[in-house]
Order: sequence, then C-alpha cells, then structure tokens
Amino acid sequence: MTMSVELPSATTGLARSLSQTAGRPGWVRDVAAQLADVRTALLDHIRVTEGPTGRYAQLLRDAPRLAPGIHELVTEHAELIAALDDARPDDDPQRLHEAVTGLVDRLGRHRQHGADLIYEAYSIDVGGET
Repeated sequence: MTMSVELPSATTGLARSLSQTAGRPGWVRDVAAQLADVRTALLDHIRVTEGPTGRYAQLLRDAPRLAPGIHELVTEHAELIAALDDARPDDDPQRLHEAVTGLVDRLGRHRQHGADLIYEAYSIDVGGET
C-alpha cells in the first residue's frame, strides 16, 4: 500500500531529483518515480479543491470577489496535468530535465497563486466583506 504524498512534498522530491546528474544510471527511473508521485498528489489536490464541496467552493462562498482567481487556479490544474504529460521519462535526459524543471516551476507558481488568494480572502478587509 502506497502512502499518499502531499503535493508540496511530491514537488520537493521531484525538484531534488533534478539536482542529480541527468544521464547517470538510474536517473530517469528516479525521475519517473517522482513524476508518478507528483501525478498522484496533483490528482488528489484537484479532488479536494474543485467541485461543490471543495476548498475553492468554500473560498467562493467566503470571498466571491475572487472568482476570477479561482477560475485561474482551476485552469492551472489542467495546464499542470498537460505539463506532467509532457515530461515523459522515455525522452532523452536533457529534454526530460527541461520538462521537469518547467513543471517544478509551474507547480511552485500554482502553490503561490493559491496562497495569495487565501491571504486575500481572509486577511484583507474590503468594505466589510470577509
């Protein structure tokens, strides 16, 4: 039985795999394993954030003014899945390294975007709306 990995931890593991020498024996296998963890964690993240009972629905109820930002987060989910699909372990190590580097960057920006929206929803008073 595989334990669930949170998206930040999975992203950190993937970033750590990038610090290893691309092309060394086992590097592609290690990156592939980390990509699988990120995919599982991302799908779990999407499951708990989207939908009528997800975190984004609660955020919309509490701060409806943030609807455009929440829509962007949902759009980013589809883009992150596409970036995961683009990072294929069967590619040459240099291309894989570039694709994974881009994916790690996008995951970090997505996390920051979500944190910024939560901060804006609950830490900024806009005309009495909280």
